[in-house]
Amino acid sequence: MNNDKIFVVIKGEYDYESSSSSPIYSTFDRAKAEAKVAEMTELKARVLAAKAQIDAHTEAWRQANPRAEMGKAKLKPEPTFPGKKKDWTKEQKDEHKRIVKLNFDAAMEATKPMLNWSNRLYEEYQRKTDELPQDIQDNLLYISKDTQFDIEEVPFEE
Repeated sequence: MNNDKIFVVIKGEYDYESSSSSPIYSTFDRAKAEAKVAEMTELKARVLAAKAQIDAHTEAWRQANPRAEMGKAKLKPEPTFPGKKKDWTKEQKDEHKRIVKLNFDAAMEATKPMLNWSNRLYEEYQRKTDELPQDIQDNLLYISKDTQFDIEEVPFEE
C-alpha cells in the first residue's frame, strides 16, 4: 500500500446547465477506491432501472386514470358602492368581504377534482416507491443519468 496518495471517490453531476461534485469515499488503497466506484456504478444502474419501472407504472396509472378537469367556479360579481373603499359603511365592507370569501371558496371547490387526482397520483407513486429496496429509495433523488463516479488522486502530506 502506498501512503503518499489518497484516492478520493468523487460523485459528480454533469449536465448542460451546471455541474457539481463531492467526495463520497477516500482511502490509501486504489483497489478499495476502484471497488467503491464499481459498487456505486452498480447502484446507479439499479436506481435508473427502478426509476424506469416507476415511470412506466406511473404512465400506466395515468392512462387508466385520466387527469381530472378543473371545475368551473361560478363567481359572483363583487359589489361596488359609491365613493372610495375607505368611505364605505361597515355593512358595505362586510358585504364585500362576504362576496370575496364566497368567490374564493367557489374557486377552491372548483380545484378539488384536480387536487384529488393529483393526491391519488402521488399516493400511487409513493406506494410503488415503497416497494423498492431501501438503498434504492435512499438514492432516487440523488442519483440520475448524469451522475458519474470517478477517482481523484490527492497527494498526502503529514
